[in-house]
Amino acid sequence: MTVFKPVFLILSCLVLLAPSPSMSLFGQEDQQDGQETQEQKDARFYHPEQMKLWAKYYAAMANEVEATVVDVQDEYQLKPGDEPIMSWRNPASKAGTHGVVYSWNDDGYPMILGAFWSKEIRDNRYVMLEAHSLADQSMTFKNDRVFWKPANAADERVAIPKFGGDIPDSAEMRLGELESMISRMAVSSDRNDSDESVELRIDETLVYRFSSNKYNVVDGGMFVAYYNNDPELFFVFEAVEHDGNQQWFVRFIRHTNQLLDVTYDGNSFWNYQPKEGDTSFGGADQPTYSVTLESLPPELTEDDIED
Repeated sequence: MTVFKPVFLILSCLVLLAPSPSMSLFGQEDQQDGQETQEQKDARFYHPEQMKLWAKYYAAMANEVEATVVDVQDEYQLKPGDEPIMSWRNPASKAGTHGVVYSWNDDGYPMILGAFWSKEIRDNRYVMLEAHSLADQSMTFKNDRVFWKPANAADERVAIPKFGGDIPDSAEMRLGELESMISRMAVSSDRNDSDESVELRIDETLVYRFSSNKYNVVDGGMFVAYYNNDPELFFVFEAVEHDGNQQWFVRFIRHTNQLLDVTYDGNSFWNYQPKEGDTSFGGADQPTYSVTLESLPPELTEDDIED
């Protein structure tokens, strides 16, 4: 992810080590005697056997976490889904970037979205976690590497214009409304490596669908916007019923520390600009948290998963 891609502390330190002229940080030294070409690296990064092992590793990491809802009257644990809700690869990174997103649900509602991803830097593969709370309740999210205690949701719901009134009874018609809403959105981003704003690619394929009686969500769906092949922004739509009224809302879950501007029907709708004191890491008590989990050898083995 773009350095949400927060500029992880460990990555920042590596940048300061100033690679030699014959070698870039991400191994773009192709064509040097005795060194891998980028094509050879990509073949190694994304070898089918390695990708199977990484799927097992990410699943083990997700299941290692203890996620607990700390409600006013109760405490109870959440489990991740049996499968990630999405996965991705980004050969454009030239660092073998790949990852998955798991969801921790309560009565069908995604309370936490957790992205486990990794990339290779200087013969080591660094594994990162980016976690976001969508819950109004306080949560704890911990293992032997992480302790995160968000007190509230990462982003408030934003009402979708022109979608007031009753939500259709038909799941098929609601899907049509989801597809209509995402088709009317566009998102641009100011990048650190460019003087011009870049249009992100919104994949209009529904990534995840959910509903919850407990949280008054009649229907919900998630879409993703990408820069190259990195997921940068998640659109989480929710059809909410409250006091007899129904309305579509959307949350924007940010997987980047770059500036973002979302339009709806060509009109400004939502934006993100870092404020003074903002940190791309989030924080252990913030609704967003980013942390480097561990460093592994370039090629994963069963022993790495068992450890």
